[in-house]
Amino acid sequence: MCWAGNGATLAVPNDKERDHRISLLVNITGLSAGDGFKNADGNRSSNNKKYINTIYSTDNNNFNNSINNKNIPNNSFNNSINNSIINNNNTETLTSKLPQVIIAGVKKGGTKALLSFLDLHPHVRAFRFESHFFDKHFNKGLEWYRLVYQMPLTSSSELTIEKTPSYFVTPGVPRRIREGIPNVKIILVFKDPITRLVSDYTQTMSKYPNIRSFYYHAFLRSKRERNKRSWKALDIGIYHKHLQRWLEVFDRSDMYFMSGETLITDPAYELQKVEKFLNLKPFIKREHFVFNAKKGFLCPVINATDITTTRMKCLGDSKGRSHPQIHPISLFRISSFYHPLNLIFYQMTGINFNWTEPSNYLQHSTASKLILQN
Repeated sequence: MCWAGNGATLAVPNDKERDHRISLLVNITGLSAGDGFKNADGNRSSNNKKYINTIYSTDNNNFNNSINNKNIPNNSFNNSINNSIINNNNTETLTSKLPQVIIAGVKKGGTKALLSFLDLHPHVRAFRFESHFFDKHFNKGLEWYRLVYQMPLTSSSELTIEKTPSYFVTPGVPRRIREGIPNVKIILVFKDPITRLVSDYTQTMSKYPNIRSFYYHAFLRSKRERNKRSWKALDIGIYHKHLQRWLEVFDRSDMYFMSGETLITDPAYELQKVEKFLNLKPFIKREHFVFNAKKGFLCPVINATDITTTRMKCLGDSKGRSHPQIHPISLFRISSFYHPLNLIFYQMTGINFNWTEPSNYLQHSTASKLILQN
């Protein structure tokens, strides 16, 4: 949702930013809680929600009509938006800044979960969409990225964070980011390349049900099965190849490498390390996460300032979907391909991610003896 002023569009990606904008609207228009904001007890009624959705309509005519109904001149209102974006305490001007932190990958590694979890922190403002600025829109310029692409409004004490997983595998992106935002911090989330590959295939299968089999994409049929390196999903998991481009441009101290597996099983542990990396005041605790039996993993509570609540805000239905059954022999052969490359990656990062050994895929396979003999 967004609203416009003097031709510039400003986005409202989450409830925290919406509160900033509502505060501004109240100050400018003199609207009261009865006009569609908070009730006396601080809660929003269904009528309030309907009114707010009208105010924040992406249709500029609807928005202007809402303002005109309050007898507020459009020009006066627009000038106020552009010149006086104020926070809830009316003490500081809020501005759209270039991101100080970019989650640059990897696809299906847990980047969306990480962004959602970091948004629990009161000093973090997350841009909810994948901007693809540095790989698809770079020619439009940084000001377009900051304003037209609607970076969230932040105070001086808040960090703007965006995530675009395709950055990790796109040549030229690391240097563009480094030259465009010299002091930016980079976070990369890595998951076992086998798990990542199956998850990637599952996502594609959900969009294209008639997609050819996993086996077809992973292998070339010949006398000797060979990994089909031309498959982009397989190439993403050759982590050391892509990471080399980043290490040629960024100092290691400006990059944080995260385990996607630990992010799932113990998100607070990983997020507390990220807080230190970003010099954020410690805030996130294990109590901020509650296990969701339906999803099968931990979900953050909705109101991070009240850790006693049991209301959860899990990711969408696309997260936690069941994966197709892949034959253990196929997994063994792909894992055998990745294993030596993983060792190079471990050495490059200085981290042993301890991903599954190839032989583990055959432990429960009736064909294991045959495979091991060949």
